Amino acid sequence: MSTSGTNNAWEPFYALRLDDSTYPNVNAQFTSLEVLQYGNNADVEIMIVSVDPSKTDASGWSTPDTHHDYNSAIQETTSVSQVPKASDGTQADLGTSDKPGGHTVASGVLLSGGGQTEAAASATRAREVKKNVLASDVLVFCARSGSIGGAVDLTWEITQNW
Repeated sequence: MSTSGTNNAWEPFYALRLDDSTYPNVNAQFTSLEVLQYGNNADVEIMIVSVDPSKTDASGWSTPDTHHDYNSAIQETTSVSQVPKASDGTQADLGTSDKPGGHTVASGVLLSGGGQTEAAASATRAREVKKNVLASDVLVFCARSGSIGGAVDLTWEITQNW
């Protein structure tokens, strides 16, 4: 996944949801997030917010490559650029003084190690989160960094209870 990097503004870059039209009885919990690498040797923060689908422009949903649509209710997209502002709830591109609205599900940080190679970076380690994923919400991953864009390598986990 990549971010365009907006010089310290939060940028939505990835989204997840439950396909409740196909699997209406699946309950899910977001259980962990770990930021592994950021392509620009810069600090990066990741925040995942749960928002109402009408408050984001996320579209183009598909089953993740590591899942199978016959046994997973999870759908993903990288086609997302807007979330609600925390200040007033309006859907918009976020400026440097705006924070993403919605409910925070998880967050993580990758520190660059003072401009050294990516291997020297330090990150928050995956930790158990256990936040319910509502079938009526979209989880939007937002990144913030002082640099201009780069590839974000992270892992996330959602448990599905059938």
